[in-house]
Order: sequence, then structure tokens, then C-alpha cells
Amino acid sequence: MNASVIIRKCQASDLPALVRHEPSNSRIAEGFLERQAAGELIYATAWTGETPHGGAVLDFRGGPVPELKHLFVYPGSRGAGIAGAVCLWLEEQARLAGHGEIILGVEPGNTAALHLYLGLGFRPTGGTATYSYEALDTAGNRTVATETADWYRKPLGSLKAGTGAEPPPAAPSRVLFYGVTGSGKSSAARAYAQATGLPEFSADDDIGWLPGWQQRTVEEQRELAAAIAAQDRWVLDSAYGVWRDVVLPRAELVVGLDYPRWLSLARLVRRTLRRAVTREPVCNGNQETLGRLFIQDSIIRWHFRSFTRKRQVMRSIDSDPAMPPVVLFRHPRQLDAWLTELSAAGAGSARAESL
Repeated sequence: MNASVIIRKCQASDLPALVRHEPSNSRIAEGFLERQAAGELIYATAWTGETPHGGAVLDFRGGPVPELKHLFVYPGSRGAGIAGAVCLWLEEQARLAGHGEIILGVEPGNTAALHLYLGLGFRPTGGTATYSYEALDTAGNRTVATETADWYRKPLGSLKAGTGAEPPPAAPSRVLFYGVTGSGKSSAARAYAQATGLPEFSADDDIGWLPGWQQRTVEEQRELAAAIAAQDRWVLDSAYGVWRDVVLPRAELVVGLDYPRWLSLARLVRRTLRRAVTREPVCNGNQETLGRLFIQDSIIRWHFRSFTRKRQVMRSIDSDPAMPPVVLFRHPRQLDAWLTELSAAGAGSARAESL
């Protein structure tokens, strides 16, 4: 999805633009907005500037589990990932409201919608529902339509998305990964970049290290970091303390890998031993060796020296409302599920022609 597309709650000032896409006198958007004001639902809309692309509703009136419904994307905006992004945005709203799952109904013949929802992680419950609603025919006359839908459900987990009132942007264009040494930041950033199409940068390769295990000077690092941060679109796999202040204000989302020490250390030892054996290039062409495991500045020693500080940095960013939005993951399973959602949203939305 284009990074310029913003997903947010519908506002009264949006009605003139939305009404132009509705049948005359249908009051669809106006009705949703009234129910949103009453606290009955959330009406999400997707925009580029003053141009609407579509939206959906998260309805809280049906019981303890909110229902995702009325997903729509205007014909000229389809195939750009709008539908999946709107769904993910509303899922985050459900999490912020304290809900652990979400449901929706799909007509059995709506294969495009079914592909999208299955890709997002919804699964059938085995239940069905029949409901009636008023609709306008081509002549503008009100009729009553009846449809049958199969129920699908999705657990939302417990992802944490910052402490502010608003969730992270639906399609952030500048994303910083941060975590303890050995948590897999580079692999996670690479997977995110592949899922979103954003360009990927490496703190080690592009900023920190020269061949021969020589670190660039602090001045050089800050200059390179500033050049990356100034770009409109990037994914960066870490931030050294000497230039974190350069990139953090430009980030639209921080992804924190806040894993336990035993997990990150075990990953780090396995990774370091593998690289030493395979001679895999790291840090701008350098290579790990078994001998480097025992030097004063070895990566294993650095893990122990930096673990507590890096964890405190992540959590302080998360608790500071002046900082960018944060998503903290406590286990790789949470990260994998999140990345799978992102990939499915893009792929599924491209297939959805009519929802």
C-alpha cells in the first residue's frame, strides 16, 4: 500500500467526500458516523489527502466480541492493499479496547473476500447467520435484502502498540527495529522490508563498520545515519547509542524485540558459531572466527554488557508519549504472526476485486 495512504476514524468533515460515492439519500456514511459518536462502533476510513479510498466498521453492539463488517474499497483504489490495511487497523483498535478476538461474516460465494480474510488469519467457526437489511435499487427505491453469511473468527493476541491514544500508522514509511543483541533484529527488519516493499538499511553494514573490523568514527556514523533518516522511506535494523537520537525522531514506528535473556543469548551463540564455521560475511564483509569469541569486545561479552541497557531503552521509548509509536514483542512467535499478517494483507488485498 502507498505510504501516503492514512487510515483513521471517520470525521464529520469527511462526509461530503464520502457521500459522492454513495447512492442518493442513502445516508450510509452519515449513519455510521452517528453510531460512532454514540460509542456503538468505529468507522475507519482510508485517505490520501482529501481523497477517500474505502473503509470498514468495527461493531461493538453484537456482544462481547466485536464484528468487522461493511468493508469496502472504491473501484479506482482496489489492488493497492487498502482492504487489508483497514482490517489490520481495526484489529489494533479492538486490541486497544481490550478485546482478544474479532469476528466477521462472509457470504459463501464471495471468494475474493474469503481469500483476503483467510490470508489475514481468520478461520471458520462453523456457524452461520441470516440477516436482512435495507438497500436501494438502481431506481433509488428502498428494498429489503436478505443474506446468509458464514462466521469467521480471529484471535488478536496481546500485541502492545504504544501508550498513546492512537495506534501506529497503518502503513508507516520509516520503521526502526530495536532489540537486545541476538534477538534477530536484522532478520526481522529484512522480512518486514520484503513484506512492505520499503528499502532496508543495516546499522552494521551501512553505518557502523568498515572491512577489517574497523568501526567508523562517531562523526562518520552520525553523518551516514542522518542521510538515511532524511529519506522518506526506510527500514533500519538497529540504532547504535551514539546516533540513535538522529534516527529516532524520524521513525514513524519502532519495533522492539524485547526477548528474555536466555532466548536471545541462545540465538546469539548458535548464530555466532554458525558464522564462524561457514565464514559467512557480516558487518560490511568481515567474518566471525572462533577466536573472536574470546576477545574483550566479542559479541557474546557485548550481549551481557548491553542487555539491560537495551531493554531499558525499548521500554522507555514505549512509555514516552513524545516518542514514535512502539510495538513490543516478547517472543519470536508474536513477531512471526505479525509479519505473516503484513504479508497476507498485501497479497490478499491484491486479489480482492469486490468486497
